[in-house]
Amino acid sequence: MIGHVRSAAGPHGQRGGTADPLSVIGVLYDAALDADLWPAALAALAQAVAAPAALLKIGTGDRLSAGVLATTGLEPATVLACSTIDSAADPLCEAAERRLGTPVISGLDLPAEQVAASEFGRLVLQPASLVHVLGVALQTGEGVYVSLWFFRPAGRPFHQADGGALAAWLPHVARAFTVQQRVSDAEHTNAASAAAFDRLALGAVMVDERARPIIINRLAERLLGAGDGLKATGGVLCAGSPAATSRLHAAIRDTARDAAAAGRTRSTG
Repeated sequence: MIGHVRSAAGPHGQRGGTADPLSVIGVLYDAALDADLWPAALAALAQAVAAPAALLKIGTGDRLSAGVLATTGLEPATVLACSTIDSAADPLCEAAERRLGTPVISGLDLPAEQVAASEFGRLVLQPASLVHVLGVALQTGEGVYVSLWFFRPAGRPFHQADGGALAAWLPHVARAFTVQQRVSDAEHTNAASAAAFDRLALGAVMVDERARPIIINRLAERLLGAGDGLKATGGVLCAGSPAATSRLHAAIRDTARDAAAAGRTRSTG
């Protein structure tokens, strides 16, 4: 699930402002289906809490497995520095993991001096002229660890109201990552099914109720291409004659309906 780092803007490119709630929710669920959209989702969340820069990390299990997935408003060199930080010794990560699902704010939930003196403060915040931090860590039901970090420059501290604003988005963030994980699992399952189909010694075609092929293994592709008995015409499996095609479609339709009614899968010859 962890891929290359994606960025949504240059340094301090995200301006504070009022984010449209429906737009934020929409881009979160768009990102669940297309991981390349996470920078846009992160930027929308950053706008919602009036933060000019933000960082999104994901992993499996806990903070030690998390890597940077997306950023907004940060220089590439700053993002690179994040990968060198020891998460086990990072007070920000430790505080967020200790209070899973509850936003933490520098200066309120942990001393600002501790944040500034930390490796994260020295390598990430100071070079980017950032001082104040709002963050949260989540553990989804799919075993995905997510942490979100938002940053502001000196003179613009985060307050409890900012933490409350972030907390309102967290159910959607967690759900989006759950959806993403399930989509990823389904894609892997489909890929494995297709590979298993190709290993069959017989020609095999998986069709839907309307006789439209879903998966065709390599041997079946050759047989259908030869048009000897069965063929695919207009995206539909057909037999050698109209009468035979009608019987084939009726058998497929009946089998699909029986399987749906019984809650199981059947095949027909």
